[in-house]
Amino acid sequence: MRRGLITATTLSLLAGPALAQSGPPTKPWDLRKAQAFSNICLSQETGDARGLRVFLQAPGSGPLIVTQVAEGAPMAPQAATAAKVTGAAVSFTTAGGEAFRGVLSDKALTLSSKRLPRLVLHRRSDAKGFPVCTGTEGQS
Repeated sequence: MRRGLITATTLSLLAGPALAQSGPPTKPWDLRKAQAFSNICLSQETGDARGLRVFLQAPGSGPLIVTQVAEGAPMAPQAATAAKVTGAAVSFTTAGGEAFRGVLSDKALTLSSKRLPRLVLHRRSDAKGFPVCTGTEGQS
């Protein structure tokens, strides 16, 4: 009982700020089998999160791409539109309207858009938390 209370409290503390800033998720996706690519990191000075995380899953009806932006805190995940995966080539448009094209490898998803000439998101789960930002990490 105590373990469940501690886990529920921890989850509400972690999820609370993100939901408060961005509202409820637009759809409850099951992303447990999705590949996650992320450059989200935490500022050493402020503790703020920044960056982008992309979940990529290939269900039977076509690819599902869900993006999550972190600006201060991770915002609610949102489905990308026009999602296409052909071999290692990936393309999608974020809910905010930014179109990305990229290449998928075993270790990373390398993307580009009109605003960002090159954005590398490394395959990682972030299940144990986000790393501290170093250099150009966390650009989105």
